[in-house]
Amino acid sequence: MKKFVAGCLFLLAPTFDAYGATPQWEGEITFEGRAFVSSPASLTSTEPTLTAGFGNRTLFGRTDFRFGAWIRVDPLNPNRIRLDAKDIAWLGSAGEVDIAVGLRTVFWGVLESSHLVDVVNQQDPDIRWPRRRMLSQLMIASSWTSSWGTIDVYLLPWARPRPFAGRRGRLWSHHPVDGSVMRNADSSLLRYLSGAARWSLATTQWDIGITYFGGTAREPWFEPSGPAHTPYLLIPTYDRVHQFGGDVQYTGSSWLLKLELVTRDPAPGRYVALGSGVEYAPVDYLSVFLEVLFDSRGRNATTSLEHDTFVGARLLFQDGSVQGGTSIDFNTGNVIASMEIQRRFGNNVAAAFEFRWFAGRALREPPHALREETSVSLFLRRYF
Repeated sequence: MKKFVAGCLFLLAPTFDAYGATPQWEGEITFEGRAFVSSPASLTSTEPTLTAGFGNRTLFGRTDFRFGAWIRVDPLNPNRIRLDAKDIAWLGSAGEVDIAVGLRTVFWGVLESSHLVDVVNQQDPDIRWPRRRMLSQLMIASSWTSSWGTIDVYLLPWARPRPFAGRRGRLWSHHPVDGSVMRNADSSLLRYLSGAARWSLATTQWDIGITYFGGTAREPWFEPSGPAHTPYLLIPTYDRVHQFGGDVQYTGSSWLLKLELVTRDPAPGRYVALGSGVEYAPVDYLSVFLEVLFDSRGRNATTSLEHDTFVGARLLFQDGSVQGGTSIDFNTGNVIASMEIQRRFGNNVAAAFEFRWFAGRALREPPHALREETSVSLFLRRYF
């Protein structure tokens, strides 16, 4: 992947001048400092990170070329170093059909606390601000819109493995994960090819989507590398899956009603996950929300939000926002709370402070879910 992105940078640099186009560039650089309250001797207590990214959009007649990449550096943990493309794609049209070819990011979902139907791209679980970072996906995408909705179809070669922070990383399970090994349940060439489709309809009050994904799962399950009751590594394993899903949002005068539902049939057995909630805005600058999440896998789930209730609020002001939320698992009694304060300074500088708090017994969480720990983070970002 690194060689691919570097090659694109080198080969495409003179392209714009050759066609007489004037590219418009933008960029950003972010410093993140994260500190953990509890500090086992085997794990680092701080994670300083520097992330830089840039992007470009250039019009060639009726076509659109987009190009962007980002890099992250952690001087204390080489496993957190990342170089990735965020958008390298050609966009055009053929009659009434819009076409995109290249590395892109696609988002599906309506919930605040979790996005169950969002399955096209692989995610980097270590990045949370300003939003969850999704890794780019090579795709051929087409979109057709009519009076009865929009149909999006995606051909997705090359399934990307999920990155892990390694033994020195903090945000993973209680057993270390061997991210250098990737097992595929399907040994045929089909493991390199996936596909997805979505029908969506937006009206004055309703936003409805029905989705399908077939191919190599973006979310792995984990096999132990050795016998039980002995030290071992977890090996990420990716199944061939068929996932059907739907998302619905109803917009009232002051209310948003939301629903996401998925059903998937991986090798361990079919499961169902759903989330529903309501968001109420008594005034334009204040929203409060309540969501309920369920995953039929229970202890075998790969998320901590398998049987949780989420409550939160968001306050907007002229140059920033304050947002907080709490997830409560009534089966285990565990609580995950977070608060985030964001502030912009002029047009080019932004800062954020995030506090995450975990209360309860970590061993009661699903063993393959992200390890939740109490931490504080500071973000400083400069736009160019």
